Amino acid sequence: MRKIQFRGKSLYSGKWAYGDLFHTDGKIAICPDDDIKWMDGSELESNKWCWIAPDSIGQFSGLLDKNQKPIYEGDIVRCQDSMGYSFVSPIEFREGKFCMKTKYSNCITFSNKGRYNDGKCSFEYNIEHEVLGNVHDNPELLQ
Repeated sequence: MRKIQFRGKSLYSGKWAYGDLFHTDGKIAICPDDDIKWMDGSELESNKWCWIAPDSIGQFSGLLDKNQKPIYEGDIVRCQDSMGYSFVSPIEFREGKFCMKTKYSNCITFSNKGRYNDGKCSFEYNIEHEVLGNVHDNPELLQ
């Protein structure tokens, strides 16, 4: 079973917090796991709830990039398949799945495997991902 985890940007420190997502009193908070640290590696002030900006919430996709970095909704990734095709895309959660955008489609299932089938030939190929940044801190990567 994959770990269901979220991240969000603190309303007070501007740092990214990771853990369980809670909605309470009209606010949204992340309650970090004991072993979770800020993205920059510094220690949390406490293991209490961290109030976060609602528009910064992203869920863990269940996949790691080529550097073993967890990939979250809102990350901007470079995808390259074993056939030489490469593109940069934000990761979104739509239609009940994590998606990537390409020039051919707005919602290709985010995966580390792809399948080609033209009716005559069918095969599977690998896709390698690299997190370049995220849509909140690095929107310029999408231009």
